[in-house]
Amino acid sequence: MKRLLLPLTASLCLLTACPGPAPELLKIPDGPAALNGVWQGTVYSSVNWQPVAAGGGLLYVVASEQALPARFDDVQPPRSAQFLVALDERTGQEVRRVPWSDVVSSFTFQAASGTRPARLLSIEAKNSRVGVMERDPRTLEELDHWGVAEGVRRFSHDGTRLELTSERLLDPQTRQLVPLHPAVDTALRQLPKEAEASWSGDLRWLTIRRWEQPSSGRVERVSLISNDTGQTLDGRALHPVGCGLNSPGGRSGLTAVRALSDGEVALAYEDGAIEVRRSDGTLRVTVQLGVCSDTDLRVDGDTLMFAVQGGFGTVRLSDGQVASRVKQDGVLGLLLPGAAVNRFGTTLLYQRLDGPSWRQVAPAKPLHLDAKATWVSKSEYHVTGEARIDDQRLSFTAKATTTAIELRAQWSYPRPEVQWRGELRRSDGSLYGRLEGNHGSASTEQQVFLELAGKAQDFAFGGRLIR
Repeated sequence: MKRLLLPLTASLCLLTACPGPAPELLKIPDGPAALNGVWQGTVYSSVNWQPVAAGGGLLYVVASEQALPARFDDVQPPRSAQFLVALDERTGQEVRRVPWSDVVSSFTFQAASGTRPARLLSIEAKNSRVGVMERDPRTLEELDHWGVAEGVRRFSHDGTRLELTSERLLDPQTRQLVPLHPAVDTALRQLPKEAEASWSGDLRWLTIRRWEQPSSGRVERVSLISNDTGQTLDGRALHPVGCGLNSPGGRSGLTAVRALSDGEVALAYEDGAIEVRRSDGTLRVTVQLGVCSDTDLRVDGDTLMFAVQGGFGTVRLSDGQVASRVKQDGVLGLLLPGAAVNRFGTTLLYQRLDGPSWRQVAPAKPLHLDAKATWVSKSEYHVTGEARIDDQRLSFTAKATTTAIELRAQWSYPRPEVQWRGELRRSDGSLYGRLEGNHGSASTEQQVFLELAGKAQDFAFGGRLIR
């Protein structure tokens, strides 16, 4: 009989609708999480900086922001804005700003050559046609937009080459195809079905990756072919590797390849080592950076720069020693000659090897809210009150709704959350901005989002309020 108890109970639930879990309850106005009483905190700018290119004394970044989080009942998407911004590289001061679109996949700065002036190049769509956009580096004015039949993928780090497909490279200055070395052409035409071909960041080395299954286990094989000389290298590390690269999985750990002078090449690995190999492929020297991290490389003449998690620096190629090193927090955004630009949250960090640095710090606004909540129904309550931002006193009204928490006067099942939307108005009744937030049934901390009215940029803020 006991064996039949569970099936019988389940059947009865189907017929009689057994009760689900009880909804969380929130007392209005005196519940701990209700938007009632005094709340205060700080909201921070939501502008996100993405460094994309540099040259001619300018740093180019894409600045984007979205004011409020999207909600299922929105008639229109939240207001957002995006700009291409030119900053003075030495000071961080804004030089020029233009509206920007999302359809961009690569940037580069093309230095002046002969009678041809410098250009800022990007891959973007115009009139539904993806191609190369040429802009004036200082005014950011559009000068030309051109494409090729094969489409476009990305620029090399130095802007001297443009990848169309894995089999076609273009010189963006002459708009002529870059000849493929016979060794590269043969390798691409005879590429095994299970192999993958890609180009290094400088678009000078073809990388072919394939997985093999020897008796020792699955192993990644990497071959490198120079398009300049036809030289072929084995991408396996020639140094004793660390950071688990010898563990089962068989990854090569190769993260970056850069051509050096005299036919030499620098290979960076995930264990924080850089191998400098001679033109015949033999190992000349290994540079140990002492950190397990993806490594980015940049070559400027005889200078090899590196960037790893936590900092960047230069390598002395003669003996493989680290010549200079600077600690820097955040996510690497761009490696420049003698400098690096990182992102840390909504802050942009610029640091040079020789010391000078600056940062774009997200502005903040203290927010004080004195609110009075009024119960309306089990799923709705209203709020009136006063707010203070930037030493301004503002009236505040909002409506809070929920489908997950039961609101009770004086004392569900999706995510238990209350969402509220409100307006902030000046003493003359004009709109200062929109304020939104959400809370649960017990927490005395609320997440809030602020959108300032009448501003084309720097209008989005986010933060938290506590009692």
